Formats: sequence, structure tokens, C-alpha cells
Amino acid sequence: AEWNALVAQGINPLKRAQTGSTFASVADRYLDKKLQELSSKPSKNAYKHTLGIACDAWGDWPIEKVGRDDVLTLLKREWRPGGKVETYSRLRQRLEGVFSQAIADGLIDGPNPAAWKDNLQHYLPEAPKIMRSDRIAAMHYSEAPAFYQRIREGNSVSHKALEFYMLTIGARIGGTRHLAWEQVYFEQARCISPGKFHKSRKDWPTPLLPRCFEILE
Repeated sequence: AEWNALVAQGINPLKRAQTGSTFASVADRYLDKKLQELSSKPSKNAYKHTLGIACDAWGDWPIEKVGRDDVLTLLKREWRPGGKVETYSRLRQRLEGVFSQAIADGLIDGPNPAAWKDNLQHYLPEAPKIMRSDRIAAMHYSEAPAFYQRIREGNSVSHKALEFYMLTIGARIGGTRHLAWEQVYFEQARCISPGKFHKSRKDWPTPLLPRCFEILE
């Protein structure tokens, strides 16, 4: 009777049994695929953390039992001025990916309960308009020369790495920290930062000033 009911909903019970139909099991499948696309540890941890919020709420639920009202109840915990709007906005995007995975697995039919357009946009304010912005104070440009001089006078590896990074506009801090000799082209006065340190996933040529070579030496 249970399987007939699933068939009536357009769900293949054999496929459902093979893939696992709880929210947590679908989230795990989505996460396994997504983590392969990410290179930085902070990004991977962010995905795990945000989806962990949803798994704490619905982990053992059959995913077809999680509806739009449940998604709204979860998001409204922090979707307000002064709340963790940025985190929960990312959670919504990742929930949309999990439910999309469930649709592809044949576990649920559309529409996607976490979709924003023509769905949650009618019940939640736009995140950027209520998001609190705690920006780190920027150094005034007039203070930069004195700051650079203090860094240049330091003798530690950290001082030299920071100075090198400051002189290579367009480079990434990871590329500076992991710079290898074979990435430095003295004749061409440049270095090649590997693509794994850049969002474009492409090797990044960076011109080097004479002072950069002094630091390397």
C-alpha cells in the first residue's frame, strides 16, 4: 500500500529504496558532489555547517515531507534585521540544491520548496536589504606608505611574505604562501600562481618588481 501510494505520487519506490529518501541522505549526496567542486577548506566547512542546520531540523524526515512551510519556519529563525541573514541566505541556496537533487532522484516532484523566484520571494524580504554590514575598517591610503615601511623593516618570514604579497597586485595570499621556485621566471620578471588558488581555476601570471626578487633572494 505504501509503494502504491508512492507510485501515485510519481515516485519510483525501488529508486527511493536504493538512494535513501531522508533529508539527511539526500543532503549527503548533494554535499558529496558539491565538495568536489570546491577547493578552499573554509568554503567546504561553510557548506557543511549550513546544511547541518537543516539536518538538525529534518535529518530523519522523509524528504517528501519537508515542504515550503518547513523551509520558511527554518529560515525565519534568522531572516530578520540583526539576524544571521547572510548565513541563512546561503542556507536557502543550498537547500534549493538539495531539493533539486531529490527531484532528480525521483523522490519528489516540483516545484522546489526552497526556490526563491515565484516562491519564497513572496514571504521573505530580500536579504541584501536587511543584511547587517560589519565591514572591517579600511586603512586610509595616506597611511599606506608608513605601513609598508614598517612591514619592510621586519625580518621574519611572515614580514617578507606580506611585503611580497603587497607588491604583487592581483595575486592571492595562498599563492604567496605556497610559492615554489619553479613558478618564478626571473628572465620574464614574473611568477605563475597555480589555478587552484584562483576562482577562475586558471594559472595566473603576475609581474614582479625588482624588490620582489630581493625578497626571494
